[in-house]
Amino acid sequence: MMTTNARRNLIPAALHFLLPLMVYWLTLLPGTGYRGDTAKFQYLGKILGIPHSTGYPQYLLLNHLMGLLPWKEPAYGQNLLSALLGAGAITLLFFVFRRVTGDTLVASAAVLLLAFSRLYWGQSIVAEVYALQMLFFAGIMYCAVRWQQERESRWLAATVFLYALSFGNHASSIFWLPGLFLFIAAVDRSALRRPGFWGMCIGFVTLSLSQYAYLFIRSRSNCPYIEVGIRTAGDFIRFALATKFHGRMVGFSWHDLWYEQTHWFVSLFYFQFFSVGCFLAAVGLWECFCKNRPLFYLTFPAFLFNAIFALGYRVDDAAVFALPCFFLAAFWIVVGMQEVAERFLRRHWRILFFLLIPVLIVSNWSLVDQSENILAHLATERIVRFVPPNSVLVTEVYQAAHYFRYHLWAKGIRKPDENIFVAQEWRPEQLAAYLAGQSPLVECGMEIPLGLHPFFAECPLLFKMKGEKFEPVLFFDYPNGLQEPVLFERVTESQGVNTSRSF
Repeated sequence: MMTTNARRNLIPAALHFLLPLMVYWLTLLPGTGYRGDTAKFQYLGKILGIPHSTGYPQYLLLNHLMGLLPWKEPAYGQNLLSALLGAGAITLLFFVFRRVTGDTLVASAAVLLLAFSRLYWGQSIVAEVYALQMLFFAGIMYCAVRWQQERESRWLAATVFLYALSFGNHASSIFWLPGLFLFIAAVDRSALRRPGFWGMCIGFVTLSLSQYAYLFIRSRSNCPYIEVGIRTAGDFIRFALATKFHGRMVGFSWHDLWYEQTHWFVSLFYFQFFSVGCFLAAVGLWECFCKNRPLFYLTFPAFLFNAIFALGYRVDDAAVFALPCFFLAAFWIVVGMQEVAERFLRRHWRILFFLLIPVLIVSNWSLVDQSENILAHLATERIVRFVPPNSVLVTEVYQAAHYFRYHLWAKGIRKPDENIFVAQEWRPEQLAAYLAGQSPLVECGMEIPLGLHPFFAECPLLFKMKGEKFEPVLFFDYPNGLQEPVLFERVTESQGVNTSRSF
């Protein structure tokens, strides 16, 4: 039977899970699209492949389990997984906030502010790894706060266990390490002197590393997508440290970092919570520093190191790397709300904080909503359906390549024995050698055999390659609505271009 405390928590848990989940479901991406990485995660769970660093084995296994359900559109199921994980993190974080403030209304308002902030909402409606990481962070904070308040060793063990386990999803957990160490030292320094504590840490680290056995196992499989093969300890270390992306991690000059990137980060923060939220976060951070130093140590170093990383990382989707910062800022917001409420508001007036929630929802809905984002899905599906067997779809566009692969491998709209391949990671000289029948293309560990009929989709670079004949070319430009793919016979400039014909 349920205890009295469990029954008391059931209704708020259900409300804080179902309300965000309903909004996420209404704005969910219905198929593939959004970004190339999203499409990649929509099919990698199905084939159990290996993506870019740092591998995300835990997410891929969850993704695989979600894909076992009979979804009409596999991508929809993977997008829904993010919605479930995102709503779950919000639910758990509500109980963290309520424990810290002792105020249900304030905790509810603050957690819903995070749930409907632009970036958190946007990452909860597409297939990505960040919603799972937020669930881990919420679990770490819940266990840490309970240990601080109750001093039961099981909650410290649970904190360290979840922290170690989170590395199986995303390496950004490393930014929490200094703050977690300071938090433990501030709450009970004697815990750091116990041999049993360090033995427990070693055991949990070993368990965390064991998750990456997935990479070694799948590297030796016949999986069609192995972005980086992991066969030795050196391969794993380079992969785990993301050496491929090191050049982008310090991609700005000091001038750009200080003037442009700092302005970008501040603007990003503002658009998550608006002026009121930024003010409350500042108040909460000061209150944590003055009155609850352990929680300041837990949150501020993680925020600082994550912000530095996001500021310096030169990639198109750098904003998602700032998501943990806004997650932690929500913690300061709830503390700030509590301080403002105690000083200026009577208890029943605290409901005024909820006025921020509909403002956020209305402001962000049209910016976040992916429910009608179907053109890329339909256009790339038509191309995959129309190309004949024994073909290779050649593209320069990262997103298009993964959309094609989703339709081939996850949705399975073509049979494996039809031999349809996708090529995107090629250099002009490699493609020219392939077309001349001299050497096969190698794409993510898979060899594309010679003799296949090439179809070129969105390849502007081919204009720069002289002396070769390329045919046919597929265009799927759809700014004003979906059109049937158009086939062109494109040759060199000296020969001109033949008349186009529709598929």
